[in-house]
Amino acid sequence: MRNSVILILVSALILTALPAFPEELSHIPGAYVDIGYGARPMGMGGAFTGLADDHNAVLWNPAGLLKTKEPGISFMWAKQLGLVPYNYLTYSGSLGDKQRIGGALLYSGDDLLSETTAIISYAVSLEKFDSKLSDFAVAANVKIRWASFGNNSGGDPDRVTGDAFGYGFDVGMMWFASAKISAGMFFRDIYNDVNWSSSASGDYSEAVPAEFALGASYRHSDNSLISIDLRKSIYRDVDDRIIAGVEQRFFRMLFLRAGWGTNLGAQFHNQEIALGLGLNKKLKTLDFGFDFAYILNDIKNTPRAGVTLNW
Repeated sequence: MRNSVILILVSALILTALPAFPEELSHIPGAYVDIGYGARPMGMGGAFTGLADDHNAVLWNPAGLLKTKEPGISFMWAKQLGLVPYNYLTYSGSLGDKQRIGGALLYSGDDLLSETTAIISYAVSLEKFDSKLSDFAVAANVKIRWASFGNNSGGDPDRVTGDAFGYGFDVGMMWFASAKISAGMFFRDIYNDVNWSSSASGDYSEAVPAEFALGASYRHSDNSLISIDLRKSIYRDVDDRIIAGVEQRFFRMLFLRAGWGTNLGAQFHNQEIALGLGLNKKLKTLDFGFDFAYILNDIKNTPRAGVTLNW
């Protein structure tokens, strides 16, 4: 019975995900681009789908929230390509028996163009429904998106102005094979839509491209782990991508991280190298963490800085 349920769940997610966009193009918009949020995950290159063991799980695989032990918040700041500021705040906590809740707020841009996304996450262990399924968790995100543009006070009086409102839905699953090994899958924006209103173009609708990721992690010891992600293409104009990341702890409070990613079977591999640093200090009533990531690519190197508080 247990294996049958597992097979049905995994098959349903894969069958829902992969054929959903046959022979389609992603038509990647300039809006709501996922730059990779969270200084710790990005310090590992973004190989976080099968790990997702902190508050950043809200965006990487909310099923991983079942791994979090303490409630808390994380904040990240970045200036993508040295141009656009991005701010990210996330929270996760317990709802009681085998359940977790989380949330996130993403804000980017300025008066010329600002974009905001609010997320509510819910994760539950399947043990809540069947004691034989303690190794599995499922989760979902509900997103609300809004934007405005053309509000810069120094702009041309005839400039284009407008706003947008939309929604999105994510699903994720995590398998806790052992205390050291976990694996997960995450379908971001499985269903979404953004409705724009522009003084120049009128009203129109635009979807954010969906993403499907598989990942696994292995914790060699309390001090070291390795994680790997496969971003599976579901559009003809997007390549598969593989990412690997490592984390090593020293002196109980210092973390060094690194990651590498590349496109598979593509003429343009778009390789990235990530370097990360983390510091963790336990205070009287709080755990304080600082994380820094530096992403090196062919266009522009980009730093990310983050702070985490657990209580």
